Amino acid sequence: MPVFAEKKVVVINDFDAEKSDPETLEKIIALLSDIPEYCAVIINITGFEPSKNAKTKKLLAAVEKHGVVCEFDLLSKPKAAGLIIDRVSRLGCTISHENAEYIYDLTLGNLTLIGTEYKKLCVYAGVGSEITREIIDRLTPRLTETKTYDLANTLTEKRAKKAFRILDELFAQNVEAVVILSSLSGNFINFYRANLGKKYKINPNQTAADFNYPKNRAFLMSKTANEIYIKKCISLLFKADIKLKSTTLNNRVVIEKTMTEILML
Repeated sequence: MPVFAEKKVVVINDFDAEKSDPETLEKIIALLSDIPEYCAVIINITGFEPSKNAKTKKLLAAVEKHGVVCEFDLLSKPKAAGLIIDRVSRLGCTISHENAEYIYDLTLGNLTLIGTEYKKLCVYAGVGSEITREIIDRLTPRLTETKTYDLANTLTEKRAKKAFRILDELFAQNVEAVVILSSLSGNFINFYRANLGKKYKINPNQTAADFNYPKNRAFLMSKTANEIYIKKCISLLFKADIKLKSTTLNNRVVIEKTMTEILML
């Protein structure tokens, strides 16, 4: 569109070569080899992480032969922190590198959210002021994933009061109990994987890559705990999951009871 424009763009969104039948894949590859001068084709994959299996490799090879393959990777935490410091200074404020990285953690490295947050923080702090941890905690909301990660940390550190306060916040945001438990279980699985990396003396970044974590989630492999303790926690969470899905017990009571059992281990 418009129909009579000199150039045409065709966008193929989230095409998964691995799930495609061989005939469809061959048709697309054939089309890529015969694109007219007035047309550009963009295969845009953002909804999932492409595999590196045979079909995907075949598609990538066909694209590279006639065009360009490009990966727009997430910024690393240090680079994102540098970007935040630069943008904050342009708006007349200051922020420490540590607090810039803290914003990165709270937003899970999402540049769109980062852009919204640093502008809001600068307006609140005012020109010539520093954006402190207190201001960030006051204004920057934690994503559900971030809160459940904090919840898992506080449970392993035996900080009961803070753990139940985080749970209160999650329920206040109307996050479903099954989502809380699933995310909490996922974080304990992260601890277990981090333990495996430490046990076999593997760098945390390599451990993250081995388990196909995106780069902005590699920090999850830095948190470790006693292996037997983590296994017991996962067992308790597994039992809680069964209760949530097979009984009429109050969902919040199930999670609170499980948290208490973890704190008492």
